[in-house]
Amino acid sequence: NSVKDFVIGDVPSGWVAGDLDGVKVAFGTKLPFDVYSGAFQDCTNISSGELYIPPTISTMGVNAFKGCINLPGFYFDVDSNLETIEDGAFENCSSISSFKFPDSLKYIGENSFRNCFSSKEIEMDEVLSIGDYAFYNCYGIKGPLSLPEKLTTLGESAFENCSGFNGGLYLGDQITIIEPRTFKNANSFSYDLIIPDNIFGIGEEAFYQCSGFNGELTLSQNLSGISDYTFYSCNSLTGSLILPNSVEKVGRSAFQNCSGLNGFFSGGSGLTHIGDDAFESCNRLSSLLRLPGSILEIGSGSFKSCSSLQGPVLIPSGIESIGEHALSGCVSIQDIYINSPPTIFQGDDAFADVSGCLYVTPFYYNDYKVLVQDGLF
Repeated sequence: NSVKDFVIGDVPSGWVAGDLDGVKVAFGTKLPFDVYSGAFQDCTNISSGELYIPPTISTMGVNAFKGCINLPGFYFDVDSNLETIEDGAFENCSSISSFKFPDSLKYIGENSFRNCFSSKEIEMDEVLSIGDYAFYNCYGIKGPLSLPEKLTTLGESAFENCSGFNGGLYLGDQITIIEPRTFKNANSFSYDLIIPDNIFGIGEEAFYQCSGFNGELTLSQNLSGISDYTFYSCNSLTGSLILPNSVEKVGRSAFQNCSGLNGFFSGGSGLTHIGDDAFESCNRLSSLLRLPGSILEIGSGSFKSCSSLQGPVLIPSGIESIGEHALSGCVSIQDIYINSPPTIFQGDDAFADVSGCLYVTPFYYNDYKVLVQDGLF
């Protein structure tokens, strides 16, 4: 921890002695090796002056500078050959002021820049892979985020808690999965949120509380499902909510508290399962509620307090389960038609506060009459 000043290898071309005064760590241009695992870990006194990384270095090893909390940054030779930054290489280097990576960089490992919260900008045009938690808690980064065009892997929680982004988000056209919590609490993004058609899956909490998006939500036409809490409390999104026909399942609280959505709702022809609280408090969606014939399960509280959705509502005949409070508080729905036995109901108050009538097939009339008298609805 007492190390402050050192130069390894020859002085970079063109430097004179005075140029070293502000550089506390320098790797010479003829250095014949990479920076190995833990080489300078927890050297907390490395401070003023940026780290010069010469073209001889292709790999920055695991935890190489982890915990160097006073290291203000790094810069690369114009002919940089750095290809890989391994796991935790600069984790907890909380004084780094910017991330400007050379075009040679292809791989950023897990936790590489975790908690580097002083950085104000990021440039990584040619990166192919970003590991889990790579930029976790880098909340100082400002501006929009455009992921590299060639990026194929984006790890879970890669930009979680990066609350400083204040422009749009461009996801690129090569990644196929948005992993869990990738952008959780990155709550200052703005404009539309577009999930391109190259995306086939979105992990749980991927956009949890991304409340800054204030445009419309466009979902990939190839999504197979939407996981738990994916868009929870994205409450500034506007417009309609249109689920692609490819979506089979909407997870628990996936769109809960998305109170800014103010257009119509479309469930998609392939939808089979709606999780608990999936659309709870989406109280400005104002279209007729049309449930696709494919639906098998409507979870507890799934449309609770969606007070602007309208009826009549037809419950498809193939339904197998309706949870408690499923449409509770949907005060603008007037009539509900159902052609299934009352055994599908998994709790009380499924249609509480729904005005109008409950229409059932004559075969089940007496069964439903008893349940209504007992207060099930």
